[in-house]
Amino acid sequence: AKTRGKLAQYKGIRAHEDQVNTIGQTRTKQGGVVIESEEAGHEEDFLPRGSGIVTRRPLVLQLINCPTEYAEFLQCKGKKFTDFDEVRQEIEAETDRLTGQNKGISPVPISLRVYSPHVLNLTLVDLPGMTKVPVGDQPSDIEFQIRDMFYAVCD
Repeated sequence: AKTRGKLAQYKGIRAHEDQVNTIGQTRTKQGGVVIESEEAGHEEDFLPRGSGIVTRRPLVLQLINCPTEYAEFLQCKGKKFTDFDEVRQEIEAETDRLTGQNKGISPVPISLRVYSPHVLNLTLVDLPGMTKVPVGDQPSDIEFQIRDMFYAVCD
């Protein structure tokens, strides 16, 4: 019964993604899951980097083809980010707001839209990497929580 409650929390990722997809005039295809490699850098690489588990909340990333380049977070309604270093800082701050600064995790997603003439319309989900040994404030069952997040997104 305890696992069922956790899975119910993770099911919110898909519903949240649907909500983000219907905001605005552009509709993107959903369901993409990406495994990122360190070699795939880009000049506007805005995802936080570091050692250990860096992605500690799902990041629903919508790429939207548009003539101008900026980013918006669902939690920062109306604010347009044009400096991608600020995008990285907002991802880190929003992650810490819910999970703390000692490597905790949460299934509650962060929603980010990136508008650019250099992208295709596409929705991606960045998930925490798999780990078996908890550190900091991570729960003893972190491996199973991350696996459940993955299955919820792929479901």
